[in-house]
Amino acid sequence: MLRDSGSAEPVPAKPTQITLAATAAERALLEQRCDTAETRFRSAVPEQLRHLALHPTATHCYLFHGLCPSMPEAVGGFRGTPGTRLQNARRVVLVKGTADGLRRADPCDAPDRVAAQMELLQQDMQIFWNTQRQPDCLPALADMTFRFFRIHPFLDGNGHVWRLILIALARRAGLRVSADWTVHARPYGPEFSLALQMFSTRPDLLASQLSGFATPDPDNSR
Repeated sequence: MLRDSGSAEPVPAKPTQITLAATAAERALLEQRCDTAETRFRSAVPEQLRHLALHPTATHCYLFHGLCPSMPEAVGGFRGTPGTRLQNARRVVLVKGTADGLRRADPCDAPDRVAAQMELLQQDMQIFWNTQRQPDCLPALADMTFRFFRIHPFLDGNGHVWRLILIALARRAGLRVSADWTVHARPYGPEFSLALQMFSTRPDLLASQLSGFATPDPDNSR
């Protein structure tokens, strides 16, 4: 299901047709925040990143606070949150690029499934943080990556959040994350998208894609 283009509602329906960091000034500020956060996540002792790494809502707020004045509940708020304009917000991931068998669009989890699925995912992220070590961590990272993008918990900004979190998770497991894995700019293309689409039958493809960005780091500080 991924994303060298973005996501949208499957059927245009106000008021959830919205993009975070919509203006040029907001986009510039988001890029600055992503660059600053990426530097921090690559240099800090991983344990200092625990809260942001294990709580996607906190990471979403960290990057996007103040960047959605028309719908502030979209910052750090899951799709499906009762009593908000996110309650019925459905999303479909749009894919650009060319690869044999690549679908152009993938539906994400329904809004009423998001909270429960994220709770399960965050439990597994916590287990990973506490126990996972390289070199056998890539399948687990691939599984969490697939699940996060399938859930697509936020109205917008999901890619930014996961790319930042993955740096912390990988470093915690003893991996060095390549500079090619950038937070603001999408570092992957259609092959990554295809690996996500095929995950249920070929999970090794996504692990292989991630191996191009994350390699064992004997000097990684835990």
